[in-house]
Amino acid sequence: MKKSRINSGIYLVIDPSEPLQETIDKLNKLLEEGLAAVQIWDNFKKTPDLKNYIKEIKKVCKDHDTPLLINNQKKLFAELALDGIHFDEIPRDFDRIKSNVPNNRIFGLTVNNDLETIKEAIDYGFDYLSFCTIFPSQTNNSCELVDPKIVKKAAEITDVPIFLSGGITTKNINDLDDLPYYGIAIVSGIMGSEDPVDALKNYKKKLKK
Repeated sequence: MKKSRINSGIYLVIDPSEPLQETIDKLNKLLEEGLAAVQIWDNFKKTPDLKNYIKEIKKVCKDHDTPLLINNQKKLFAELALDGIHFDEIPRDFDRIKSNVPNNRIFGLTVNNDLETIKEAIDYGFDYLSFCTIFPSQTNNSCELVDPKIVKKAAEITDVPIFLSGGITTKNINDLDDLPYYGIAIVSGIMGSEDPVDALKNYKKKLKK
């Protein structure tokens, strides 16, 4: 199989604790506008039927030919044949995980200011890196603020796509114009908006060209 490559643009992260039908209704409209990928955040405490939730989201993404990734859950990733998985840290058994799925799967990793971890991720063959957190954020409150110099250094040592995440709004996105990035990851800035489609369009208008 041909190796998949994640698209540039808006990478949408969805919260599975939100009602399924409400999420599907929003997602259908957003996917019509075009998304780089969709990731299911592993916030599963309020998801009564997790596998059904994932299967339903998978159908929607497949209808729009958009890759669906899951956050950290390697068993569900393999069992439900999802397009990719996003890890918050490099798992010790990464090589085994990768070897047990088709080679067109997408692997992403959250990185911060540790350049050695970034180099390790490159050596492992991750398909993209997502820097967290760019601005203070209630959603990404477990990450320290990213040093812009590290983002630039990462871009110097690899051509792996770089995404930026954490606290990015339509008001501050253009503060990132001097950084080398492929796309941005958004959670509440779109899904938490009164008009998610309008929010997505506004982000797209302001994305670095």
